[in-house]
Amino acid sequence: MLKIILDKQYATYTAGESVSGVVVVTSNVTKDPTSIRIKFEGKAAVNWPVVRVQRMGEKVHYLTNYATDEELYFTEEITLLPSENDKPSEHSGLQFPFTYQLPLGLPTSFRRPKGRVFYTIEAIPTSDLSLNEDIAPAELAFIVTGKLNLTREILSSLNNPVQIGDTKKLGLFRGSGNIGFTFKLEKSLFAPGEFIGFSANLENHSKKKIESEIKLVQVMEFHAKGKMKTDTSEIVSVIGPNFFPGREEVWVGKDVLKIPKDVLPTGLGGPCKIISLQYNLMVR
Repeated sequence: MLKIILDKQYATYTAGESVSGVVVVTSNVTKDPTSIRIKFEGKAAVNWPVVRVQRMGEKVHYLTNYATDEELYFTEEITLLPSENDKPSEHSGLQFPFTYQLPLGLPTSFRRPKGRVFYTIEAIPTSDLSLNEDIAPAELAFIVTGKLNLTREILSSLNNPVQIGDTKKLGLFRGSGNIGFTFKLEKSLFAPGEFIGFSANLENHSKKKIESEIKLVQVMEFHAKGKMKTDTSEIVSVIGPNFFPGREEVWVGKDVLKIPKDVLPTGLGGPCKIISLQYNLMVR
């Protein structure tokens, strides 16, 4: 059989990094193969059901189709030759070393029910091995973490303070009155594991007690040939103080709203036409 072994233990790479390892032929074969083909591929795919209702008289039929699309980032096949290194190895069997440099500008690996970005290595038997029924292709998935390509101008604008405000009227009778807020961020560029520092000025001119909350929300859109599906999920939330009627208060949060370390980067960290990702702050 064929086995793909990567030099990196956790099989995680960044765009532009080299992926190296060996393909090992571990089965007993009558003749050692002279070469192995190996294929590197990266792509995105989306797929979700689209249900259509069809009425025929009193009968109702539900027809299910699927919205699908794919985007290919790279695919390349390389012919490998056996290692000429006679040094002892922890991997028994004939070895075929490889090195492949990943392209720049790749989106981050991830998997969701409606879509995924994935990267694979496939070892393919050559004619020397294909006659042996025990030798089948081997496939191994690896992880790529994308990098945001930010120019100096974009970095400068994202590091500037941001301020938004809104006013809302409550009811026509009981509890009527205006509530308003001004929400300020020191910047709008943050990294995983970082705290989002903010200040919120809230004005409660109604007759009701107002409960405050701030949420970091992930919005992911999947696109397939004119169709779109949106998934929204809460990443983290913080409950703030209560604001009583007729009061104006300031809520300052320096170390309360922390971004988890394992969140996906905005835009997946690389260009992807069929999956988009952004983060919003919601103030309630």
